[in-house]
Amino acid sequence: MMILGTLVNGCGILIGGAVGGLGKRPIPPSTQGNLRTGLGLVAVFMAMHLCWTHFGGGFTATLRQFVILMGAMTLGRITGLSLGLQRASNHLGRVAAGHLNAAARGGKPGFTEGFLTCSILFCVAPMSLLGPVQEALGGDCRILLLKALVDGISVAAFVATFGPGVLWSLLPVVAWQGSLTLLARLALPWLQGHSLVDPVMATVGMLLFCVSFLMLEIRRVAVADYLPSLLFAPAIAWFWRWG
Repeated sequence: MMILGTLVNGCGILIGGAVGGLGKRPIPPSTQGNLRTGLGLVAVFMAMHLCWTHFGGGFTATLRQFVILMGAMTLGRITGLSLGLQRASNHLGRVAAGHLNAAARGGKPGFTEGFLTCSILFCVAPMSLLGPVQEALGGDCRILLLKALVDGISVAAFVATFGPGVLWSLLPVVAWQGSLTLLARLALPWLQGHSLVDPVMATVGMLLFCVSFLMLEIRRVAVADYLPSLLFAPAIAWFWRWG
């Protein structure tokens, strides 16, 4: 199934909500932190595997692929900064944080607040783009499986604060990620025909590595500003070959 990973992500939200709603007490923050650390380590290994499997050939070919990857990341960063992608992501994050802080101060958040907070957090996360690209181009939904676990843990914590509204966030998540998967799938025949899938997938691995830094709280990386790298990687590889 073309959007299997996205559907599993939606199920993860439902299961997380059920666990949080049926539990007698919310998941302790320390336990949440330990779970996210474990998932962050999984993300590191997944990122390394993606980069490794999509680099191939001898020394010269590997060096060329590395230069393409670094060039794509550099141009992607410049483009992302110019477009203000991370600023926009941070703004949406502040909106979600505002709802969380209001609830923590003793407010009475309703259905809409829970729905909006989780929808924003789950749809602007970098894995909501990286996962669909991986599934569409590589037939692999492991990033979305990882995201399903991350979102499930978050929902289990949020449902005690916001109520059942958080569960309905699965609708925009499935719609957004499913649309991205189908859109990326349209590009697959052209990318395969020009042997350009590997540069894109290696870039996905590098971006996932940046995401793991955030999950492990090692360093705050402006991942959103690097997302245009996914477009520059095949473009640079194509021009290098035919230029």
